[in-house]
Amino acid sequence: MYVYYVNNHAYYNVQVFWKILYKTTSGMDKGTLCQLRNLINRRNISKSPKNNVNASEDFMEVIVNGHILAAVMSYLGMSSIHDRPSPSIVSHDVWMESDDVRRLVLHSIAEHVISQHVDLATSFKDPSHSGSDKGTAYEYACELLTLGLVIFDFKDAIREGDGDQVLLLWKYMLILFKATGRKNYAIEALTLLSQYHILLPCNLAEQLKWSRFINVRGLPGHNISCDLHMEHLNRLVKVSMEGLGANKSEKSIKRVAKAMGVLTKATNSFDCEVGIVSTSGKHSEKSQLKDLKTIIQQLVECDPFKSGAQRPLRSFPNLQRNVFKTLDEKKVKEWMVERFSIISQPVIASLNLVQDSDSSDDDQDMC
Repeated sequence: MYVYYVNNHAYYNVQVFWKILYKTTSGMDKGTLCQLRNLINRRNISKSPKNNVNASEDFMEVIVNGHILAAVMSYLGMSSIHDRPSPSIVSHDVWMESDDVRRLVLHSIAEHVISQHVDLATSFKDPSHSGSDKGTAYEYACELLTLGLVIFDFKDAIREGDGDQVLLLWKYMLILFKATGRKNYAIEALTLLSQYHILLPCNLAEQLKWSRFINVRGLPGHNISCDLHMEHLNRLVKVSMEGLGANKSEKSIKRVAKAMGVLTKATNSFDCEVGIVSTSGKHSEKSQLKDLKTIIQQLVECDPFKSGAQRPLRSFPNLQRNVFKTLDEKKVKEWMVERFSIISQPVIASLNLVQDSDSSDDDQDMC
């Protein structure tokens, strides 16, 4: 049985984000991804994020940060980043208070924004709900903020090596994948959760939870997912293969791949002795401050987080604040039961083999 250690943190999350919130026909709807993409002239962003995953992930990050700040500014009554917050919410002399007092003020603001605009409820479709509030700018902004914070939490859990939080988020993403029609992603999520909670023995289940990350620098908060580290190793193998020239064959490629561990240690040791600083594996990116300010100003002007903002979005007439409400709970349960029966077949077969082997041994002993 194959054990799922893969996280696929970037590609999976960006695909779902685009599926729900990006439409090329929404260029005239203020506050949407396509309109903001045109506003800051991100020409490397297209309707398919797989064309440039890194650029799409960077764009998603600046958009979500802009919505977070716009939601806070709306609550504080600020019309620009240079304004002061309303004194009824934040006193003007709060900056003179201690760190603990300012931390409490910050937490209270964050709690208000999350309670008002973030919907993490896992309630399914309600046939009695009329759905008159679908497709508004407020619904769109809240869904964008909710999905963005979930993705941020997932990335942070990977950096911290928090296996419990990663598995908790996979539960949420399982239903998210199902709601957005990402069938294969949903199957992978269900397989992972089934293996951890039901199919695997305790030792393998714990290994599945904690062996999803690797920290090549030994510093806190610098973990990366194992599949991303494997991509880095594949890149090193490809570089080493370039030196084979005409001697490239299946046998020589296997030899290079098996020697990568020793070669990496040798090259790193040589670089350290001669004083060569190794470059970071993180892709470089320019400052997004200018784009962030532009996005914030646009969101402040259209103010999608204003209470009762019911401006309709022509390209998203059926968008709901919580995508879970588009699913039928009974059908989701039936699908999970059906898929679990398929996932568990290899385990049941292996258990039957063990039982048959034990029974044959007992029969021989009796003879």
